[in-house]
Amino acid sequence: MNWNNSVLVFDQSKKDYTEDFNQKMMPAFMRYTNCIQKHPEKNVWYDTEEGICYGIEQTWFNSPTRNSYFISDPDHFISNNRWNVDYLLQYYDGFIDDTLVTNKEIIYSNHKVVESFKDSKILIVGGGPSTLTVNWRPEDYDFVWSCNHFYLNEKLKDTKVSLASVVTEVDLSEANTEFYKYIKDNNTLICFEDRFTDAQKENFDTFFDRHAENAMFSHTRYRGKIGSVPRLLCMATLFGAQQVDVIGMDGMSRHEKVGDETEHSFEANKKRKGACNYNLYLRHHNILWDYLLNDIGKNTKFQNLGEGHPINMTTNISKQLFSLEKK
Repeated sequence: MNWNNSVLVFDQSKKDYTEDFNQKMMPAFMRYTNCIQKHPEKNVWYDTEEGICYGIEQTWFNSPTRNSYFISDPDHFISNNRWNVDYLLQYYDGFIDDTLVTNKEIIYSNHKVVESFKDSKILIVGGGPSTLTVNWRPEDYDFVWSCNHFYLNEKLKDTKVSLASVVTEVDLSEANTEFYKYIKDNNTLICFEDRFTDAQKENFDTFFDRHAENAMFSHTRYRGKIGSVPRLLCMATLFGAQQVDVIGMDGMSRHEKVGDETEHSFEANKKRKGACNYNLYLRHHNILWDYLLNDIGKNTKFQNLGEGHPINMTTNISKQLFSLEKK
């Protein structure tokens, strides 16, 4: 199996090496096992360009942050890590009072709207350039989800976004009138996530004074470095959606670097930042889909509406395993 210049070298279903494994890969494989401190139980991939083995078992506890994909292993997610359920109860104390739902993959506040997502068809709209170039139809879905600066996109301004995840880059102050007007007009459920310091609570009071009934939080074990949309994909899957389609989860071109201006469907003049590395991005997309297809989303149908876009890093995977259905 070959995804984005990586080959599967250890197959979790067979608990054995694959036919693509060879002795040249052994040093990289041993470095990987030393990293996770055990023999692998999940799939292991080999990046043929960089000579690196990597896999789902890399977490914040055994790998540098850019090379990790999860907070912890499943068994230690709820209680035995720094960012566990106790941390969440303390962080959101006084703001969100809903009963928590906890399992080995996600912790979230059980807002009454969440139940309606079960068995539904959801479209997740991200800020990648394919959102602007593909003719996607909100009316084909039970729910549309999005993230962060979604309310600035011209098409989404006229679309009811049922749930939007919000990280710290969104201004929660009264000055962000477009954001607050959108929530009021569309009754959008705002899902707070990816927050880890008290400083990131700035203007919580402003938001919750206005829209406490429209608030929840989600804390996924999955923590890839490729943006908010992958976590939304995990959320929709774990909430029990029957089908999850995605547009605007693209990636980057080979020669982009930090500081380069990138085409974005929500924000003008947005620049690359963070873990901006082409092969690293490919690995993170591979692990996301390994997790979705072989773990939490075995019974979920996926469609990559951005399939074929020049920088869509899921194209190589979706064409092989869930090719876009023509309508």
